[in-house]
Parts: sequence; structure tokens; C-alpha cells
Amino acid sequence: MRQGTLIRLFPASIFMMILILAYVPGFIPRELFLGYLGVSLFTYLAYATDKHSSQRGGKRTQESSLHLLSTIGGWPGAAFAQQILRHKTKKPSFRVVYWLTVIANVAIFAWYLSPYNNIL
Repeated sequence: MRQGTLIRLFPASIFMMILILAYVPGFIPRELFLGYLGVSLFTYLAYATDKHSSQRGGKRTQESSLHLLSTIGGWPGAAFAQQILRHKTKKPSFRVVYWLTVIANVAIFAWYLSPYNNIL
């Protein structure tokens, strides 16, 4: 892997480590932990399917669907798919929205871990 790839995977790798460190002592429920893993895997597969379709001229996955998957917790899988598959890495408008989904998801996760999550 190229050095740039490792740098781009750093946020997703750190988040996954935080997720594990929050799950093991019980700060987050098993369902949330497994949900992140499952949605990330599903998101990776959605990117792989879209990459395959783009190479074969088939029906593409809507960008809004990829962004929705990132928003609901699949962004680590999206990060790995983007770098490993080299898919959706060149289009600036896609990248901007992707990073907004990352920020939104991490903010919600941080809020969940905070003492303020009892407000609602």
C-alpha cells in the first residue's frame, strides 16, 4: 500500500479502535458495535458492486445511497473501499459530501458516549 493510502485510512482505523475500546468495557451495547461492523461491511460491498458495475457499464449505485450508508455508520467501510478498490476517490463533490457524513456520524457517536446523551 502507498503511504497516502495509509494516511487516508488513519481516521477509519482510529475510529474502529475506539469502537472496540468502547465495546469491550461495555460503554456501548453489542448491537451498536455489531451494527457498525455490519454496516461498514455492507458499505464496502456496495462500493465493490458499484466499482464492478462501473467497469462493466452496468447499473450503478446512486451516490446518495453510498452517502446514506456512510451516515448511518458505514463510513469506515467506505474509507477502506475507496482506498483499496480505488473507487470514488477523484470526484471532489463526492469526497466533500463523504467527509460531511463522516463528521456527522462521528459527532453523533461522540454525543452517544458523552454524559449529555440523556437530554432527549
